[in-house]
Amino acid sequence: MQNKLIIGKLAAVALFATLATGCATKGYVNEQVAQAKSAADSAQATANAASSKADAASAKASEALAAAQAAQQCCVDTNEKIDRMFKKSMLK
Repeated sequence: MQNKLIIGKLAAVALFATLATGCATKGYVNEQVAQAKSAADSAQATANAASSKADAASAKASEALAAAQAAQQCCVDTNEKIDRMFKKSMLK
């Protein structure tokens, strides 16, 4: 009978320890989830900032390309004008 009583007490202690550990584990998991969410939010903010900067860089690159194309066309026009002037001077 005493063995059953001791076994019952040990079982009660084991059950209490399991429940107490479960609560601590739940708190630990919640803390880890909160840290992971914070890290994910920070990463998202960084990604959004990088995307904005990339969009701005793309716009600047488009402006630079348009300016380069305009300069190239001006160069072509100037060369054609010089060729016409040279041919005209050769006819005289």
